[in-house]
Amino acid sequence: MSILRQTLNLINTLQKALLNGEYPHSKTLISLCIQALGNEIPFGIYTETSKGFLNVFKSEKKTKVLKDVVSENEISKKIRKLGDETFFDIAIFFRKFQRKILIRVSLPPLLQPDEENLSEVINSFYSFQELYDRNYVLLELIKILKATAEVDDIEEVIENATKVTKKLLGTQGASILLKDEKKDELFFKVVESEKSDKIKEVRIPTSKGIAGYTARTGKSLIVNDVSSHPEFYSKVDEKSGFTTKSLISAAIKPLNRTIGVIEAVNKLRETNFTEEDLELLETIADILGISLINSILHQKINKISTDIIKALITALEARDEYTKGHSYRVQIFSVKIARALGLPSKKIKKVELSSILHDIGKIGIPDNILRKPGKLSEEEYETIKKHPIIGYNILSSVEGLEDILDGIKYHHEKFDGTGYPEGLKGKDIPLIARIIAVADTLDAMTSDRPYRKALPLEIALEEIKKVKGTQLDPEIVETFLNSFSKTEETLQDNM
Repeated sequence: MSILRQTLNLINTLQKALLNGEYPHSKTLISLCIQALGNEIPFGIYTETSKGFLNVFKSEKKTKVLKDVVSENEISKKIRKLGDETFFDIAIFFRKFQRKILIRVSLPPLLQPDEENLSEVINSFYSFQELYDRNYVLLELIKILKATAEVDDIEEVIENATKVTKKLLGTQGASILLKDEKKDELFFKVVESEKSDKIKEVRIPTSKGIAGYTARTGKSLIVNDVSSHPEFYSKVDEKSGFTTKSLISAAIKPLNRTIGVIEAVNKLRETNFTEEDLELLETIADILGISLINSILHQKINKISTDIIKALITALEARDEYTKGHSYRVQIFSVKIARALGLPSKKIKKVELSSILHDIGKIGIPDNILRKPGKLSEEEYETIKKHPIIGYNILSSVEGLEDILDGIKYHHEKFDGTGYPEGLKGKDIPLIARIIAVADTLDAMTSDRPYRKALPLEIALEEIKKVKGTQLDPEIVETFLNSFSKTEETLQDNM
């Protein structure tokens, strides 16, 4: 078998290992090399360390080019001759495992390889590996981009991004620091590392540290020995107990305004960070910048919306002292029920908003009916029954609230079809409304009303049981009651 064919067999095997996400351990790798190259071709296997590529196996110790340590710049991507020796290198990077392996193949003088074709095979492997690694990295970056579009919780997005940073760069830790403009400090938003809880407690003045330098200047840094760097801020390590040896930092600066810093700390196997590592970190920083600036704007809009909602609820409850706090309690109970049902976070947020606004339509009910101290007449009761429709009409014109309107409109529907405003029955009543109905019923019974005193909690729960299947959805009631022991203390605190 020719050296060309033997080398091709070895390279095909290594390509399959990369594509399958496998890492060939030493014994397997030795076996593969012997199987492909035979006994007549000497080779050495090296693994990457901080000092260079250290030889861990030699098939022929007499071969001079099979050195004990090979530096990065000594790796040859083509057939190379040193005196009487002829050899080539196959360097493989398994990013998934953050491992670099070097196979140095020595060609004995008796073998006369087809150098042109052999060089072409070696070059094609390096091209394949470069393309494969680039695609692997792009796939991980696409996952972050996809998460920014699909996940509402920015905390989850940046936590995932930090884990990806650690994974792709092969580091002991990674973190994201955001700027506190008022205090001119950086605080750790997310830390993916041991000692993360301690590290999160530390704040860094923007005038201090490598992260501070990046925040001040917007410039990225590679520091492979922090002990000799003038910007290193040792207090983070002193307070956390973590030991920083090397790091790279990049600014998170959407719209050319620095809002934070992303760092990767301590390259595994104590190897050095490279310009390629920094370029990758800067790409992640750019993706995060877009997500964070959108999140900040979203949070500001949410705060404005929340303040408006609070003002509306305050205005409503100011008209009726007996319902003070009712909307907030119904919100608390509804969210607990939604969580007990195992609803996803997006739906829980809709329940949260719909439940606090469920009675907003009472703004349109006259004071003489809303604040009447005694029982309502039949005509007055018909008027009060209009509040779900009034609330629906008030909020239906507000863009973005479409998903919460069912809870407002239908929270007085009954499971047996005798409720209002449309007499819906069973599962035809939207889930969000069936949840609010249970919470609303509980709070109504355990709160003082003009015509009666509040019922004790134990009696109210018994009454809830009695009306399941008629007034209330039995499955939701059972779920609520089964989880009640976990929520009882909170419920009582909020009554």
